[in-house]
Amino acid sequence: MVLTHRWQTSLLPHLPSANSSRQAARILSRQVEEHRFRKMYLAVLCGVPAEEAGALRDLLERISAREDVTSARIVENMYVYAACSDAAAAERCAAAWAQDAPFQMEVSGRKVYWFPPGIDKGTALRRAAGRYRPERILCAGDSVIDVPMLRRADLALLPGPELLPLLPGARVCGPGQRFPDFVLETVLRQAAPGDT
Repeated sequence: MVLTHRWQTSLLPHLPSANSSRQAARILSRQVEEHRFRKMYLAVLCGVPAEEAGALRDLLERISAREDVTSARIVENMYVYAACSDAAAAERCAAAWAQDAPFQMEVSGRKVYWFPPGIDKGTALRRAAGRYRPERILCAGDSVIDVPMLRRADLALLPGPELLPLLPGARVCGPGQRFPDFVLETVLRQAAPGDT
């Protein structure tokens, strides 16, 4: 099983000896707490070549100088993230750097992300699935940068209906239910013997 930060990726090949929901919950909880595959997901499965790392630093320096960017950073040595003052500022920031090859850019609310080629959650999930050969893949995500990963999943889980037009088969968290609880309950149901 691979889980990344904030429930964004779940690979569920099979919970070993999961004879009860309590045992399955203990196994899942321990793996979530340990985040044991998080660094591997980011570094081994994706990997940013050295020349692109320099381009990320250059991009970060230029973006950080913008007045409408409230914060910017390189995340896990993989991609550039910028938070803007509002959604309109994020759109302006994205438009200003739209031609900044070779990066793929995504806007999500007041946030802008720049990814080097081949660095996206869908690619990471494909590589992880090839490596671990899961029986079934469940993914949870809440933003446009999660869509490539969610499309590769056997079951996609969403906190609300905003991404449903892009992911018509996804399951959406019910009103009044906490998204992490919805994800855990769904994973446990899927892990139960005979469930699909």
